[in-house]
Amino acid sequence: MHKLLRSAFTLVLAVVFMLPTAGAQLTLHVTSIPFNTPPGANIYAVGTFNNWNPGDPATILTPAGNGQYNITLNPPAGEVKFKFTRGNWDAVEGNASGSYLPDRVLTYNGQPTTVNLSILTWEDLSGGGNPNSTAAANVFILDDHFYMPQLNRDRRIWMYLPPDYQTSGKKYPVLYMHDAQNLFDITTSFSGEWEVDESLNDLFQQGDYGCIVVGIDNGGVNRLDECSPWVNTDENEGGEGGAYVNFIVNTLKPFIDSSYRTLPGRLTVAVNVSARQLRLPGFTERVVSTVRRHRLQPHELELELTESLLTEDTERTFAIFAELRREGIRIAIDDFGTGYSSLKYLADLPVDVLKIDQSFVARLHEQSESLYVTQAIIMLAQSMNIQTIAEGVETEEQRSQLLALGAEEVQGYLMAHPQCADEVARLVTELGGD
Repeated sequence: MHKLLRSAFTLVLAVVFMLPTAGAQLTLHVTSIPFNTPPGANIYAVGTFNNWNPGDPATILTPAGNGQYNITLNPPAGEVKFKFTRGNWDAVEGNASGSYLPDRVLTYNGQPTTVNLSILTWEDLSGGGNPNSTAAANVFILDDHFYMPQLNRDRRIWMYLPPDYQTSGKKYPVLYMHDAQNLFDITTSFSGEWEVDESLNDLFQQGDYGCIVVGIDNGGVNRLDECSPWVNTDENEGGEGGAYVNFIVNTLKPFIDSSYRTLPGRLTVAVNVSARQLRLPGFTERVVSTVRRHRLQPHELELELTESLLTEDTERTFAIFAELRREGIRIAIDDFGTGYSSLKYLADLPVDVLKIDQSFVARLHEQSESLYVTQAIIMLAQSMNIQTIAEGVETEEQRSQLLALGAEEVQGYLMAHPQCADEVARLVTELGGD
């Protein structure tokens, strides 16, 4: 009798251990996702466990921080096939080159199991699966039809994110570039690929801080219209440049700043302005409105204008300068000294900065006319409390000579080539704040 009971008990135990554990679960843990995953996008698990529904709300992965995601499933023991999507089959994961990825397959034993996985690419954001695409893995299409309300049309927008964007938590400077068809991919270029992505990735490997690039496709037949703020009556082109800049400043940039980790950029920003832009009706009001909309301090914006403006419609130009300065916006005259006739306007000039043209700096060592003109500009500017900046300084001799003459600041390759924002503070410290 005891033997019979013992045998029955053993049989029951064997059956129990052969059955799946109650509440057994399969956890898919995604340790990394593609650089180009749109901010806030839902990621779905799709497979034999949900009848291959690519947008099943019950299989949305849960963010776990640091670019990682989880989902826990309760499939029956056996073979499980699945993929990841962003809600539809057009937005399905791809292989390392962005092309078709076969179904993932694993054998589930019915016991609590966690599987670590990585999503390499999205087919729709990786050159469309085009095997000839040369775009780097950290380049993607933000939107094929980003609306431009200022021009009542849409445009394809590209994004380049630094290699460490998903893992670093850093904030980055942003570079906005036109003709995006040429920036990253030979298959979309019309004049050869510019290899912006490869160049920035190489710089990053050499220790560069990294930056975000926003590429804006040109408008095709609208390209020259959008590049120029005035109309070329001979070619019947141009005239939309102001609206195009307005789109970048007031529509695209706010979207990028709210969606990605961008630097706030509180240092003074110098913006070049053409004579035609300056004299457009309502120019001052638009500038002031833009400053306020983006919550800048007026002195953080410096408008740079060429010296030739001083001899064109002088009274009106000076009045506009005065309006801008009353609002707290700084005015700089670029390439100053090349037009000697403008020196007579210096006493009445409502500006903050004179930038001494690099042609004078290049000939300082010759003890020539350049030296005396430079000295005269600096002395006059000092007498009227106008800041001087010498451009194009490439040698220590030039720097020392300019500072001895009284120039307050210098700029040029001697100090640095163009740098990302993170490098600026280090360079200033190294130069002793000069």
